[in-house]
Amino acid sequence: MKVRFAAALFTLALVMGSAASAAPNTKAMLAPIDSLVAALNAVDAAAVGALYTADGSLLDEFPPFQWHAPRGAVSFMKDFGAFTKAEGASDFVVKRSAPKTVHPTKDGAMGYLVVPMTITYKLKGKPQTEMGLWTFIVVKAAGSYKIKASAWATISDTGG
Repeated sequence: MKVRFAAALFTLALVMGSAASAAPNTKAMLAPIDSLVAALNAVDAAAVGALYTADGSLLDEFPPFQWHAPRGAVSFMKDFGAFTKAEGASDFVVKRSAPKTVHPTKDGAMGYLVVPMTITYKLKGKPQTEMGLWTFIVVKAAGSYKIKASAWATISDTGG
């Protein structure tokens, strides 16, 4: 009886272990988002572009409101720079908070994430804070995740 029980526990441990290793990894799904925050803070358009899939798209609150492949992320950075310059905004710092929503597919090939962000910046020299939710679709490609789509929604903005 003890041998059967031990064998059953061993089998259960193997099954649970393989199920756990196949489970989607939230940290891995957040990796391109964390890299995006770092690239935005460094104002590195090429790095931002490299984080999106070839068919990626972005939505944000300034014209033209949407950017699509093949150079959507790079075009977004160019347009963001022009928009913020015209508005007198500068010194942007983006900070990610813990995700509010993480919905991976069962196989972990894709994920839907809603991530609160805080952006501090200066508007005509005066400190401002914008809080919002950034929604992402990430897809696994060549063993790591890339951003397929993102959409920004402002919750509050002291500058606007």
